Amino acid sequence: MRVLVLSEAVGDLSPGTSGAAVARGWAALGHQVAVVPLAAAGAGVAAAVADLTGGQGDRRGAPAPADVVVVGDPGPHDGSSAGLGGALAVALATGPDEIWLDLATSAATDAGEELVVRLAGPDAGSAADPALVAAGRVRLGRTRLVGVVPQAETGAELTGLRGVASLAAATERAAGGAPAPIAELLRRDTALALVATRLGLEDPPRGAGAVRGLGLAVLALGGQLTSAPAALGSLARVGRTVESADLLVVVADAIDFGDAGGEVVAAARSWAEAALLPCVAVCGEVRISARELRTLGIEAAYGLPAGASPSEESLAVLAQRVAATWSWPSGNRRGRAGVDANVD
Repeated sequence: MRVLVLSEAVGDLSPGTSGAAVARGWAALGHQVAVVPLAAAGAGVAAAVADLTGGQGDRRGAPAPADVVVVGDPGPHDGSSAGLGGALAVALATGPDEIWLDLATSAATDAGEELVVRLAGPDAGSAADPALVAAGRVRLGRTRLVGVVPQAETGAELTGLRGVASLAAATERAAGGAPAPIAELLRRDTALALVATRLGLEDPPRGAGAVRGLGLAVLALGGQLTSAPAALGSLARVGRTVESADLLVVVADAIDFGDAGGEVVAAARSWAEAALLPCVAVCGEVRISARELRTLGIEAAYGLPAGASPSEESLAVLAQRVAATWSWPSGNRRGRAGVDANVD
């Protein structure tokens, strides 16, 4: 039997550590197990990349994963993305294949304008323009730029009724604030449109409005926007692994009805559904009924006993119990017993 474990951080355990602990439950029964560490934007993306690529030496002849550097906003700042641009410039000095900007860690509100200025270099002007964008692209060279954003924002619009200003006003109103005057919304929209023009995108594509407009800078620099699970899944070639799996196990910190476990659980459900695989969850906490779980595409979810702290030992014990139920012969004779964290 071939089991694919997709894991996020659980408590203080990193994604790779929590996944390996759960995987041992199936490995102990002689099944072949692969572990893919995952994370949501702003929630341990760098740790997931480190867990995924740290053991790349033993890949049985498979290509090594791309050299990826994850960059977050170092802060503090007053709404400027200059710190993020500076961190990006520093990361470029190592010559990585890819740089992932974890935009969800930033509180910048300047639509990435200062990011571009800082990246262009010390001789750049005080405001971005298409020439600075071109200089930034030259500085990126062959390094691929990826903006990691929440899944719900990968297609966010910059302006208009679904734009940054309108959605921010709606959030303020939902929190009990006073409705923003139409004139103020138009002023904010106009300001964002001017930034887009200065960055050479007079007609900003979808995604430019991600994370208060920071997606605009990434797209202007020739980068792409994606969710963290999608980026990590691509790095690990999950699509190929899912095709040969018999069971998908998602390891989550908690599952409740509010967010259904978040982005990692949602990605796991999506991959399992596409491959027609059964999907079960092993969690620190489960706060959702079995009926609601099935409507989400998860067969069952198992949590630690009430009051138990997440640890490698507690997750391993729980996984042993779950594996005893979710195991069957699959005729697989090619695999080996054990945990393979280097998915190919």
